[in-house]
Formats: sequence, structure tokens, C-alpha cells
Amino acid sequence: MPIATPLRCLGLAALFTLSVLGRAQSTIASNVAGPGPGEVIVLDTASGVTCTFTSSTPRTHIGLPIAVADPGAPLAITGMEAHFVSTTGQAWEDVRIRVQFWEYMNPGLDPLFSGPAGPVQDISIGARQFITRMTYSETIRFAQPVTFETSGFHGIAVNIQGMTNGQYVDTDALTPCMRLNAPFTVGSVALTPIQYGYYRNAYGLTDFNFFQAEWRSMGNYTAMMLKLYARGPVQPRAFVPAVGR
Repeated sequence: MPIATPLRCLGLAALFTLSVLGRAQSTIASNVAGPGPGEVIVLDTASGVTCTFTSSTPRTHIGLPIAVADPGAPLAITGMEAHFVSTTGQAWEDVRIRVQFWEYMNPGLDPLFSGPAGPVQDISIGARQFITRMTYSETIRFAQPVTFETSGFHGIAVNIQGMTNGQYVDTDALTPCMRLNAPFTVGSVALTPIQYGYYRNAYGLTDFNFFQAEWRSMGNYTAMMLKLYARGPVQPRAFVPAVGR
């Protein structure tokens, strides 16, 4: 079940937590393969919604406390469907999607997450020429499945970098898509319904973690737009008897 953190106070302070909403146009580049053989979807905040983004900066790191669905096997996240927007038209020598999973979320405490679940996942998607305010989708696979020592709520944080002059850089021009207004398809976000929300590195952190005060919302069912894939149950093989000749 989603849980509340003690940030949900209303009034003047809440006005400063609301992000200004940008609107991305229809997706023009989609390299989405979906779950592979033996995989199931354990979190889906992307189906049936469109990409929006915050015009507030910095927006280079976006995080969610997540409550994934039961995959029917020990949780091992194998890949992700990522959605992001390019706020400017720009050519990059390479683009990489960086993902950090976290073992725990810390309701009401700073920082938000603790206990990294594996190293940062760095996935290159190659050289790209992006168009201003267009959205892009990629299915990425992790070299090693991400596993957890505990059950319950976990965390995910995403950063998208572009390479220029041979160096990867954080840039507000590449930011994960946000979504709102429709219930989640699979799994949930471990924040207060029905507003939910997300965390943005408003204070400039670049370690894939956040302060409680960096919670933001755009309206009901706010979250980062993504899908997570995990190993599913082992499928029994049909017994085929050997036939003598």
C-alpha cells in the first residue's frame, strides 16, 4: 500500500512545491521492445498517458519511491522502458541513461533513500540528434539483474546525460518524462494517493538521492513515466518422451 510522508501540508508552503508544467509533443522516436522472454512488468506508470515535464530547474535527477507488483518470483529487475524529453534541439555525440535503485526509502527523514541496490546502471543509447520539446522512448537492459535484500518499498532515480567534446555532462535539456491524471497500470508510487508526486534535485544533489523538501507534484497521479521489467516465474517445460526407432 502507498504510504504518506510528512510533506503533505497545505497552505503557502505547498505553493512553492508545485512545479511549473511543460508540455512535450507526441513521441517521434520509440525504441521500445517490451518485456523479453521470461519477463513480467512490475511497475507501469507509462501506459495510457502522455509525456509532460517540469520547466523548473535543475531537473537532471528525478526519483520515485516505488511499490512494485509481485513478479511471482524473487524480485530481480532486468530492464526498463525509459521516457524522456529533449527541451532543446541538439546533437549529442552519445546519450546515456543512468539509473540507481535503492533498497530503502526513509519516510520523513533525510536523505530520502538509503542502501544502494547495486551500482549505478549506465546504458548508452548512442549518438542522437534531438528535436526541441519532443519525447523519446527506449527499452534498456541491465547487464546484471538488480536484486534487493528486503521486500516492501524501494527507490529509483534516473539521470540522462549527453556527451559533448568527449565528456558526459548533466543537462537540463534532457529530463525524464512525467505523467499525471490517470491511475497507474501496474504497481504504484509509495507516496500519498491520489496526488503521489516525485522528487527533483531542486537543491542540486547529483548522487541520485534527495531531500524530503524536494518533493514535487503536478496534480493527481503525478509520477515519473516508466516501466520496469523483472524475471517472472519459471515456466515448466513440457515433457517430450524420446521415441525409439
